[in-house]
Amino acid sequence: MKSAIEQMCFGLRGTYESVKTSEKYSQLMDKVCQIDNKLTEKLKDDKEMTELYRQFKDAMDETACEECETFYKEGFRFGVLLGIDVSD
Repeated sequence: MKSAIEQMCFGLRGTYESVKTSEKYSQLMDKVCQIDNKLTEKLKDDKEMTELYRQFKDAMDETACEECETFYKEGFRFGVLLGIDVSD
């Protein structure tokens, strides 16, 4: 399947799930998870701090999703513009 449109249509490319992360990303995520586990353990006896930390993590997750979506849209728009320039 060579067509980019076909690859996108069948979910082979152009979806979040189809992007393979780098080894560095995996290492960084392992580090984040280890630190999160340690922090969660230290906060377990303080319900107010645990809730505040959960809210912080949720807000950071939403921010990261918004950032990814923004950059994806801009990359897609720029890619279309490049395609138009190439076809001229």
